[in-house]
Amino acid sequence: MSLWKGALQGFARSYPGASRAMVRRWARAFRDQPELAHDIIALGGICQLPIALDPRQADLGPVDPARLSFECGQRDLAVKLLALGKITPHDINEILELTNE
Repeated sequence: MSLWKGALQGFARSYPGASRAMVRRWARAFRDQPELAHDIIALGGICQLPIALDPRQADLGPVDPARLSFECGQRDLAVKLLALGKITPHDINEILELTNE
């Protein structure tokens, strides 16, 4: 099972009571504003490696645990919002391919 699929399933199990209304709201938002998914992907840093794992950032000095935790939280929230909007990993890959063109 992929990390993404596990995150989606975990999210669905974590919020069973409120998820139906939230999913409808976020799915409608993503449908009405397709660029919203791109914004959340970019702001959440979903496709960025944590600074401790990015070899290009090796010369920045000691790793700040608070910063790593903050970045992890950003990515986690972004994944949850995308999941609510029914944005799949395939959709994210397509968005990123269009962005890189």
